[in-house]
Amino acid sequence: MELKRRIKNWLSQISLRTQLIVLATSIIFVIIFAITSFNYVSNKKTIMDQAVKSISATLDFEADNFDSYMNDINWYSLALRNDEHFLQLISNNRVLNYDDNSYIQSLLKSNYYSRNDVIAYKLYLLNKQNLISISSKQIRITSVPFSDFESIADYDNFTKGKYYLSIHPSETEGDFMDYYRTIIDVATQEPLAIVQLTIDDTLPTALAKNHLSEGEIFAVIDDNGRLYYSSDAERFSAKNLASCTSQIDKSGRNSFYLNLQDQNYLTVFKSSAKNNFKLLVFKPVSSLQERVTATRNLSFLMGLAALVLSVILFTVFLHLIIHPISALILRMKSAGDGNFTSVEPIGGNLEICNLEEEYNTMLMHIDELIKTNYISRLNEETAKLIALEAQTNPHFLYNTLQAISSEAILNHQTKINDMITSLASLLHYGIKDRDMMSVKEEITQVQNYLMLQKARFDDVLSYKIDVEESVNDIAIPKLSITTLVENSIMHGMTGTVRSIHIHVSAYLEKDFLIIKVMDNGHGIERVRYAEIIESFKDVPLRSEHNIGIGLSNLYNRLMLVYRDKADMNIESEIYVGTTITLTIPITEDISYVSSTYH
Repeated sequence: MELKRRIKNWLSQISLRTQLIVLATSIIFVIIFAITSFNYVSNKKTIMDQAVKSISATLDFEADNFDSYMNDINWYSLALRNDEHFLQLISNNRVLNYDDNSYIQSLLKSNYYSRNDVIAYKLYLLNKQNLISISSKQIRITSVPFSDFESIADYDNFTKGKYYLSIHPSETEGDFMDYYRTIIDVATQEPLAIVQLTIDDTLPTALAKNHLSEGEIFAVIDDNGRLYYSSDAERFSAKNLASCTSQIDKSGRNSFYLNLQDQNYLTVFKSSAKNNFKLLVFKPVSSLQERVTATRNLSFLMGLAALVLSVILFTVFLHLIIHPISALILRMKSAGDGNFTSVEPIGGNLEICNLEEEYNTMLMHIDELIKTNYISRLNEETAKLIALEAQTNPHFLYNTLQAISSEAILNHQTKINDMITSLASLLHYGIKDRDMMSVKEEITQVQNYLMLQKARFDDVLSYKIDVEESVNDIAIPKLSITTLVENSIMHGMTGTVRSIHIHVSAYLEKDFLIIKVMDNGHGIERVRYAEIIESFKDVPLRSEHNIGIGLSNLYNRLMLVYRDKADMNIESEIYVGTTITLTIPITEDISYVSSTYH
C-alpha cells in the first residue's frame, strides 16, 4: 500500500502532457517492437523455407542425373556379357592359351578406354583363377594368377545375391567408388567372373559445382551410412556421419539442422529413386541469417522513423488539447477564490468548447444557488428524497415493473418485455415469505436470472440446464441454486476470461438430491477458496454486505435445515473452472424448518 501511495504521489507531480506523451510513446514502441519481432520470425521462417525449396529443386534434378549415371555404369559393367565368345572362354575350366588371353585383354582394354571416368578396370576370372587389370597408373594391361577371391570386399554377399552387385566407397583420395559386378552362367546361376570398376569423382564434382555459393557443402552417402564424396572434407567427413544419419532417420521431412565444427548448417537431402544413395547439401545458417538480419534492421529503422514521426505529431496534437485545458484550470482557480463571473471563450476543440460552456453555466448556477441559500435547499431536498425512498417498497417496484411490461407489449418490444418479466419474477420470488421452494420454482428463477445476465453479456455467457423431471417437486432452500449460479458468474468472469459456459444439473442419487453447477471460468483464487472453506465453520447465518446469500450463508442454511445431513463440495482450479455440488437428503423430516429457519 505504501508503494502504491508513493506511485500515486509521484504521478500527481507529473503533468498530464508528459504522462500522455510517455504513454503514447510506450504504446507505439511496444506495437512497433511486436511488429518487428513478428516480421523477424516470419521472415526467418520464410527465408529458411525458400532455401529448402530451392535446394530441394536442385537436388531433384541432380538425383535424376545421378540415377542416370549409375544406370550407365550398370550397363557398362555388363558390357562383356554381350560377347558370346568371351562367355564361352570363361565358362569352362580349360587354361587360357595365348590367343584366348589376348582376346579377353583386347576386349577389356576396349571397354576401359570407352569411358573417361573409369580409373581402373579389373576382371577376376573365377574358373581360370586369373586377374586381368588395366588402370591409369599402369603402362599396359596385365594378366596375373589370382585365387584369393575371398579377399574381395563383400565377396560372399554379392556373388550369391539376387543382383550380384556391390558398391563401396573408394579408399583412394580423388576416387568416388569401387563398383563390383558378377558375371554369371545364366543356366546354372553360378558366378563366372567379377568386374571391378574404380570410378573417379567426375560426377559428384560436377554436381558440387552447383553448390559453390555461400559456403555450401555437397556430399554423397549411401543408405548404410558410408561417405562416398564430400566437397569439403575438413568440415564434413566420416567423423560427422553418425550424427548426420541419426538426424536423417529422425527427421520427418527432407531437411534438418546440423552442427559442423561449431557452425550450424541447414541440411537438405534427397534419396536416389533407383539406387541406395542420398545426396546432401549443407548450407551455412549464417549466410541465411544475414538476409534475415538485413530485413530486421530495415524493419527496425522504418519502425523507429514511424515512432519519431508519431511522437512529434502526437506532441503537436496534444498541445492543441492541453493548452485550452490549462487555461480552463486557471479560470477554475479564479472561481475557487470566489470569482463566479462568466469568462470569455478560450477556443479549442468541440469537447473543450462544450466543457467551457458547461463551466460557465455551472458558475451561473453556483452564484444563483449561493444567493438563494443553496445549502438549506439542498438539505430540504435530501430529506424529501429519503422520505420518498422509505415509502417505496418492493411491492410498489414489482407493480411498476408490471406496468412497464404492459407498455412494452403495447409497443411490440418483446425483448424488453421478456427482460422486465424476468426481473419482476425474480423480485416477486424474492419477497415471498416462504423459505422452502420446489426445485422447479427455483430453476425457473435461475432461468430468469441467466436470461438477464445473457442480455447483459451476450455471447460471452452461455448456459445449459439439465434437470430430471422426478426432482421438480422436491423442496429446497429458496435461492440455493441461484446463489451457486451467481457465484459462477462472479468468480468465473474475472481476470482475462473472454467467455464462460455454465452447466446446471439436478438428479437423484439413492436417497439424495444432487445439484451441480459447473463453469469453465477463471476459477477461485487459492486465498479466496481458503476463506470460503473457513467461513463454513461459522454456523450462524450471516447478514453482512456481500455475504448475505453467499456460499457461506447457503452452507450454514443447509446445515440448519437438514441437521448436517446435507453437504456442499467445491472444486475449483484457476483458468479451468469451478464445480459446486450440493447433496441434499430427500427423506429427511424437515417439518421443523418453518419455526427454526425463521
